Amino acid sequence: MRIDPGSMLRSDEPHAADLFTDRESESKVLKNALAAYRRRLDDKDADMDARHNVLVYYGVGGIGKSTLSERLEAWVEGKLPLMNGWGRKPTTVVDAAVRIDLRELGGQFDAVSAVIAIRRELGTLKKQWPAFDFAFAAYWEAAHPGEPFPSQGKADNGFAEAVGETVENVFGDLDVLGTVVGVGSRSARAAIRELKRRKIRRVAFESFDGYRDLLERCSDLPTPTEPRPDLVIDLAMLLAMELSTHWTTEAPLVVVFLDTVERLAQDPRRIGERRLNKLVWSMPNVLFVMTGRNLIDWYDRARSNLFAVGPSVWPGLRPGSTTDPRQHLVGKLSTSDTRKVIDLGRKKYGVSISGKVVEELVVASGGLPQYLDLALVVALNVKANGSREVTVADVTGSLNDLVLRVLEDVPEDEQRAIRAASMFLFFDVGLIAAAANVDYGTAERAVRRPMIDFKEGASYPYRMHDEIRSAIRWSDHRIAGGWAGQDWYEAGTRALREARRRVEGAEGESSGVGGLAALGLAIGIVCEQELKVEASASNNYRDWLTEAIVHGPSVAGLRTYVPATSRTAYGQKVLEFISAKSYDVHADERRALLRNIFDSGHPLAFPAGRHLAYQFRNENLWADSISTFEELIELSPTELNRYQRLLTIANARRFMDASAGLEDLSSRRESLQANLELLHGRPELWLNRVNCVLERITREGRQRDGLEHEGAALRWRTILVGDVDLPEIAKLMNKAEGVGYETAVRECLTSTALLAPGSHGEDPFVMQRLEELDKRANEGRIGFRTATVRALRGFVSEDMRVLHEVRNELEQRPERGMTWVPVECLLDSVGLPVRCPDTQWIEPYQVVQNRWAALFSAYRSRVEQR
Repeated sequence: MRIDPGSMLRSDEPHAADLFTDRESESKVLKNALAAYRRRLDDKDADMDARHNVLVYYGVGGIGKSTLSERLEAWVEGKLPLMNGWGRKPTTVVDAAVRIDLRELGGQFDAVSAVIAIRRELGTLKKQWPAFDFAFAAYWEAAHPGEPFPSQGKADNGFAEAVGETVENVFGDLDVLGTVVGVGSRSARAAIRELKRRKIRRVAFESFDGYRDLLERCSDLPTPTEPRPDLVIDLAMLLAMELSTHWTTEAPLVVVFLDTVERLAQDPRRIGERRLNKLVWSMPNVLFVMTGRNLIDWYDRARSNLFAVGPSVWPGLRPGSTTDPRQHLVGKLSTSDTRKVIDLGRKKYGVSISGKVVEELVVASGGLPQYLDLALVVALNVKANGSREVTVADVTGSLNDLVLRVLEDVPEDEQRAIRAASMFLFFDVGLIAAAANVDYGTAERAVRRPMIDFKEGASYPYRMHDEIRSAIRWSDHRIAGGWAGQDWYEAGTRALREARRRVEGAEGESSGVGGLAALGLAIGIVCEQELKVEASASNNYRDWLTEAIVHGPSVAGLRTYVPATSRTAYGQKVLEFISAKSYDVHADERRALLRNIFDSGHPLAFPAGRHLAYQFRNENLWADSISTFEELIELSPTELNRYQRLLTIANARRFMDASAGLEDLSSRRESLQANLELLHGRPELWLNRVNCVLERITREGRQRDGLEHEGAALRWRTILVGDVDLPEIAKLMNKAEGVGYETAVRECLTSTALLAPGSHGEDPFVMQRLEELDKRANEGRIGFRTATVRALRGFVSEDMRVLHEVRNELEQRPERGMTWVPVECLLDSVGLPVRCPDTQWIEPYQVVQNRWAALFSAYRSRVEQR
């Protein structure tokens, strides 16, 4: 038997959903829109370039739009009693209805959850949607490795089971071909690898143009820390296409109810709105019913940050449009409806309210359902405290007055917990207990109060309505029990300390997701409240939070865990830093964001300066990178910054200049020396230091740096020592894919391809995936890892054709940095010299080239002996 945590205390509290009155015009709007949309679905000649699949209800806050949305959904599903004021459900049949609530997303749009919700509901129409299910299985395995497939029991409508059966069917088809599938588990990604390995063409995979390419992108691109939600929107197109085919009668009518759409405007870059816009455009045969505070302006061509805009694309959204579905203004409750709500409340809860008080309340409320909810809570408190009648003074005043009047009847310790809760968009019991400095039991009682809503299954399952939260949060000490500024500051400090405890508790977690969620909580706190963040133990960072952000599993991966905007200057720069590190930000914008933070004096200024220099370095803009490091060193002359400047000089192939700077280093001197010796064909120092470097990186909590160094060590050991085996590579590959670090994945693929050309190295999937990832990281051009593998394969097999191809590709990359030296020397050793960038050799080039030739000859001998 399951008990709702708040059921006992909430069952008799007034809510608009219980007291909703007949808003007949809104119900007629939906009825007309459904009929018009049904006609459009049935019209085979309908203009498919124009989208007529959006119905909008908009109006100011507090007028009951969320309740209206819930009631409209219940009405079309036939879940309202006949005496509800709207009568029987619409004559136009709705075959499936889906609800997506944006209140919890802080200006973001969770495209993955939205598409999952739509697919789950489509399970009531038919069990399997094979094209979507197989591609989504591949996506889920890549973005959530090791996690069970999302299932909600009976509410799942067979989704998880259908996906599993689809994957099994693909494996069955592969087995029918008479070959044993060479994979470790029956996963969608494994099936895709097998299909690519054998170049199999299946009718099911060719049903839609571009499906094979989409499958491969779903399998290869997402990671746990960079899940690429735009891919799932592409998958929604598959659902729309499958929804439009294979029906013996009329196509089903599916309605998606989206509430509080105005939340998406909180993000100044409108990334969430862009994803929603693309989702709605991608599913023209699904009707989206949106509620929010503002008109949807997708008809405006000036909205260039969206996927699809313009009056020809969204004719029904244009102001003044008379074509259903369209936009509809929702006003406050009429005077008669307001009286109905009050009368229903008096009868339902047995509250004694005179006719005079009712009329005063009708005027004071202005028809706002939220106001009436609070007034009825106050009236219930009056009833509970004695036998007197409710007076005008009890239930009138401003909305803020009513909120604070409700708090007056709450015990003092619970008041503290509720005030603490008003600091957060979403929260759990432990968080508000820590912030309010109350015991857990007090916090448990507080969250059962009627002003706090509960959503089962969410990480932070509690929230307040915006108006109530604002009234409590921005009250001050002049009211009874009110907090002064210092009280809010201390509560915020305690909350941030709790968030830090959660961040540190998630360190070492294999998936990295727990660490991202905890960091997102901490960032949300500093975005809401000006706080002093505790200092970092490292001299490279001014506070613990900036260090945790930079050293965490993924800066870009934080995007879905943080709010879209910040009330504080500190929080805003953190959000800009996260945006700058996100994969969907263009290089020019990334540099501009990092430059702005670097110039700001924010605690992230110096890390932003380093990452700006890294960005220049990644683009082979050596002079800009070195100049940025020099600017940074003037402000912060730490050894880390000095080392990175010298490493960039080495990357620019100025080896003598880098060597001359060794005296400027202490703890990192040997690291730079080892890199310079390795580049000159003397790898002994670099190999001897591998373990101690990994130990130091692990000790400093630099998760991604550790994976990158371990991957590079595998690559060099494979080439230079030959003591690497597949299980060791697989172990690191699992870790790298688990936290979504693509650089380490590429290193593992390189080591696998080099391990034994002719057996494992001949696996076409390994090489194909390496080339795809390398090109993606190098703007479509060959990367040094791919070049090294292909050159060594040609060298081992004495295939001059392959070596000529590698040489030609290198010639097209004149800006090559230090990582290209070994492959250049290999090509030169077989009589295929490459034009090289200017290079400061510490020793004569011919000596260096001869060393590399000897090292590669030793590699070939080891391979031939296997």
